[in-house]
Amino acid sequence: MCRSILAFYLFLSAEIWCNCIAAAAASPFAVSWSDQTFGFDGPWRAVTVKVGSPGQELSLYPGGSWGGSVFLESICSNSTLAPICHTSKEGGLFDGSRSATFDNESIQFGAAGAFRVGEADAVRQYGTVRYGFDYYDVGGKRIPNVSTRWITDAYRVYPGGKAYPVDLGILSLGASDINQTFTQDDDKPAIQTTFVPSYMFGTLKMLPSYSYGMHIGSVLPKIPGSLYLGGYDQNRVLGEVSAQSFSSGSFPIGLVDIEVGVVRGGSPWNYSSQHGLLAKGNASIAPGITVTMSPADPYLYLPQSTCAAIAAELPVVYQPDYGLYFWDTTDRRYSQIITSPAYLEFVFSKNSRNNANLTIKVPFSLLNLTLKAPLVEKPTSYFPCMGTTGTYALGRAFAQAAFIGVNWGLPAGNWFLAQAPGPNIPGSARPTVIRPGDATISASLSEWENSWEGHWTELPTMRGSSGSPDDGGGGLSDIAKAGIGLGVSLSLTLTALAAVVLLRYGNRCTTLRSPKPIDDDEGLVAVGLHPRDSLSAGVPQARQLGHPRTLAEFSDQPSGQVYELQGQRHGSVYELS
Repeated sequence: MCRSILAFYLFLSAEIWCNCIAAAAASPFAVSWSDQTFGFDGPWRAVTVKVGSPGQELSLYPGGSWGGSVFLESICSNSTLAPICHTSKEGGLFDGSRSATFDNESIQFGAAGAFRVGEADAVRQYGTVRYGFDYYDVGGKRIPNVSTRWITDAYRVYPGGKAYPVDLGILSLGASDINQTFTQDDDKPAIQTTFVPSYMFGTLKMLPSYSYGMHIGSVLPKIPGSLYLGGYDQNRVLGEVSAQSFSSGSFPIGLVDIEVGVVRGGSPWNYSSQHGLLAKGNASIAPGITVTMSPADPYLYLPQSTCAAIAAELPVVYQPDYGLYFWDTTDRRYSQIITSPAYLEFVFSKNSRNNANLTIKVPFSLLNLTLKAPLVEKPTSYFPCMGTTGTYALGRAFAQAAFIGVNWGLPAGNWFLAQAPGPNIPGSARPTVIRPGDATISASLSEWENSWEGHWTELPTMRGSSGSPDDGGGGLSDIAKAGIGLGVSLSLTLTALAAVVLLRYGNRCTTLRSPKPIDDDEGLVAVGLHPRDSLSAGVPQARQLGHPRTLAEFSDQPSGQVYELQGQRHGSVYELS
C-alpha cells in the first residue's frame, strides 16, 4: 500500500515537473533576419530559412498567410527579361531535385497565369504555380509538410507594360486554421499541410500560442527587424495598441485627412496645414475606402488622386512607366525633408466603437527608397506611393515603422497594430508571451521621438510676432511659401465594418475541371481558386516580351485531382472612412 502511494506521488511529481518544464520551454521564438539587403525597390529586410532535405538556405519576406511562396530555379530560364538572373542573386532559388522531401505533384492544384504573393494587385505577376510542400528549417527547428506555392517562369509587369524579374518569395506566418487540407477525388485520403508557427505550437509544443509579432525594420536608417513566433518584442511596441477581432477576416481602417506636420523638440509641430487630401480631386472616395495591411507587398497602394495630392506637397515627379514618384534629388527641399523630423501620420481608431484613436508615424527618411537594376539603369530615389484602382494596401514601406501582430488562436483571429520605434530601440529585446486567449498586448512606455533622436536634423522654429514662420531665416519659410509640407500627415481612422475579405491561397473546395471565366478586367481565370488567387490565362504581353510560351488556361485536369477544403480565412484588412 505504501509503495503504491509512494509510486503515485512520484508519478504525480514527475508529471507536474514535466508540465512545468514544458511551460517554461513555451516561450516566444525569435526568427533570424538575413545580414543582406534585398529588393529591386528597397532596400528591404528579409528572414533566413532553410527549405528541403538537406536544407537550402533562402531569404524570404515575412508576412504572408496560408501557403508561402518559393521561386524554383527554372525561373531563370527566361533570359529575355534580363541578361542575368537577378532573382538568384537577390535571395537564392530552390532546386527541388536536390531535396528528398520535395513535393509539387501530389496536390493537383495550380495553373499558369497571374498570381499574387501579397494582397496588392497594382503590379501584376505572372508565372506557373503548383501547390505542394516540403520541410522548412527555421532556427534549427525542422517543420515537415509546410504548405508552399512553388513558382516557375515568373515575372512582374509594371503599369507602363514592361516586364521585369521578381525578387524574393514569401514566408507564411500562419492562417486562421492550424492546418491546410486538400481533398482528393476517388476516395483517396486528403493531403494535410501545415504552417511554421502552427506546427511549432500544436505539435512541437514549443510556443505559448499560435501567434506572431513583427516589426520588419529598415535598412537605411538601420533599424534591425524583429519577428517572434508565439509572442513579440515589447520594446517594438510604443504607446497605444489597436487590438481588433473580426469574424469576417477583415481589419477595417478609415482614412480621413492629410495634414502637414514636423516633430521638433520631441513634440508635433504644425507650421502649416493641408487638409482633405484623401478626397482631393476625387470626391467619390470621401465617404471612405478599404485598405489592407500587406507586408508581403512593397508600396503604399492608395487611390491615384490621394497619391497625387500627397506628391503635390513634395519635390517628386510622377513616372507613369512605374506608377511611382521619383524624388527630385536636385531640389534642396529633398535633403531637408528626408533628414528632418518629417513624417506621414496614420491615425487609426483603437476599437470598433471609434471612440479612441491610435497614431502611427512613418518618417520620410523611411520613404526615401531606391530603385535599382533591373528596374532602372542606375540607382534612383523614389517615393513609394502607387496609385491604384484595385486593392488598396499598406506594404513594407509602412511596416518599416509599424508593429503588426496576430493571435490566430482566438476564434476570429485578433490583430494588433502599434507604433514601432526608430533606430534607438529602447534597451535590449524584451520577448513577451502572447497567450492563447490574449486579445490585447502590452506596450513599452518609451517615447517615439526619443527613438529617432540623433538620426534626424531638427529644424529651427523661426516665428515672427504673428506666430507664423519668419521670412528672415529662409529654410522653412521658403518651403512654406512654396506650399511644401516637410511632414505630411496621412490620417487614417480604423472602423469596425464587417467587410468580408476572402483571403489567400486555397480556401475553397471547388472543381478544377471546368473553369468559369470572371471579369476580363481582372485578367483572372477561375480554376478552383478564389479570384484573389486565380491564375490568369490572358497575358497579352507574353509574346511581345519574348516570353518562352503563351500562358494557357487549365481547362482539363486529370482524374484523381486534389482540391482544397473550404475554410474561413483571416487577414489584416482595413476600411478607410
